[in-house]
Amino acid sequence: MAHYGGIGYEAEQAIALGDTPYDAEAAGKLGIRVIGLTSGGWKRDDLRDAGCVEVYQDPADLLLHFNDSVLAK
Repeated sequence: MAHYGGIGYEAEQAIALGDTPYDAEAAGKLGIRVIGLTSGGWKRDDLRDAGCVEVYQDPADLLLHFNDSVLAK
């Protein structure tokens, strides 16, 4: 089990939020899934191509679709 920040969770159990392709690439190198937000100025396709498992417009959009997101699964 990998311990990130001393919290004792595996990377597969974590989900990061990011608003740039760089966020997705960095988290992906650690095996962490990323939800992308286009509110950072990047296009949906750019975030998907960088490895985001889902992409929403902003946090409010994610909350609106929470039940269908990877956060609810």
